[in-house]
Amino acid sequence: MDRFHHYLLRLYNVHKKINLKNFNNIGLSQGQPKIIELLLYNDGCSQKDLAKACELQPATMSALLKKMENDKLIHRVSENLSNGTHITRVFMTHIGKELAFQILEYVDQVEELCFNGFSNEEKEQCLIYLNRIYKNLQN
Repeated sequence: MDRFHHYLLRLYNVHKKINLKNFNNIGLSQGQPKIIELLLYNDGCSQKDLAKACELQPATMSALLKKMENDKLIHRVSENLSNGTHITRVFMTHIGKELAFQILEYVDQVEELCFNGFSNEEKEQCLIYLNRIYKNLQN
């Protein structure tokens, strides 16, 4: 079965299995590593923007953040805006920041494993193709 669909599923499954094992080793559940990585580069972003960046429904994001808050990985601050609305900002704690660097190490290790035997040009071309496929599916 040499169909794109099958290759993509096989790749997704093995990649997910490796990442879940790595992230479970540091006490993180599915969804949390992506949130922590995004906050590393955008600490204090709104909960709404975080949900959008993670491509999650607001209720799903809220549940994930509640667990992360209970685990002391993040804290949320509600802010009243001048137009009468409010925004909830999400910040990483010291514990969350420490985990962020472990996440980056794991991500780098898995990426290195994925592209073992690839030249830099082949890796770059692969990323271009994957991004084009992603954009095609979004339309």
